[in-house]
Amino acid sequence: MTIRLLALAVVLSACRTAQPMSWPTLNRDFLADAGATFNFRLGVPTPLAIIRDGAVLFRRTPPRDFAADLYELDTRTGAIKTLATVADLLGTGEAAYPIDLKPSTLDFGNQLVGTPSLSSSVTVRNKGTRSAASST
Repeated sequence: MTIRLLALAVVLSACRTAQPMSWPTLNRDFLADAGATFNFRLGVPTPLAIIRDGAVLFRRTPPRDFAADLYELDTRTGAIKTLATVADLLGTGEAAYPIDLKPSTLDFGNQLVGTPSLSSSVTVRNKGTRSAASST
């Protein structure tokens, strides 16, 4: 029994540290960059297919955006060619949802959830070149 207590005392004394443990200081810039880049996954090429001539199709986003463009890598020459961009697919310079709402916000006051409110007028205008649909 005393041998076990002595062994336990030796093990416990070995577990003590000379200095108390502390958390490392937070690097706010690193945390902000990690959050803005989806934990540094945005901007990393994602392979889609290898085509018969050996070229590789892949998509890649800008470093802080989720919209990915489509590229082709020629494995013989190492040249990268842009096949399609988000701007090309959505229309040059056109936002994904070119809809204008007036007023841009509505205030329902102290309205209880699940109860009918007074009606409010909202004007919806399509500022884009493509048709837009809505449903109620």
